[in-house]
Amino acid sequence: MVLSGLFAGGGSPHGIAKGNLANPRSMLMTEPRFVRETSRDSSDPLTLQEKEVLERAVAKIIGLGQQVGVSADEMINLLQSGLTVRELLEYLLSRTGDVA
Repeated sequence: MVLSGLFAGGGSPHGIAKGNLANPRSMLMTEPRFVRETSRDSSDPLTLQEKEVLERAVAKIIGLGQQVGVSADEMINLLQSGLTVRELLEYLLSRTGDVA
């Protein structure tokens, strides 16, 4: 799985430190564009550009999770239990008010 594979070492994804995401709500606004641009036959391998976009998106989600106290493993469990990526983002954003 992408999440566990990228951050298995538990380190900060791509150097994203706590409090370093400018506007996490913008992720929800860009999701439809990302989906539209990456909609294709799932049997085709990802291009290098698609992999880079996916890694940056995952890094931002992991960074947001770190900010609100949700680990990568917890997010993986939520996704495996049936939560969509959009629902995961909404859940994380709902917790931003809980962080002082």
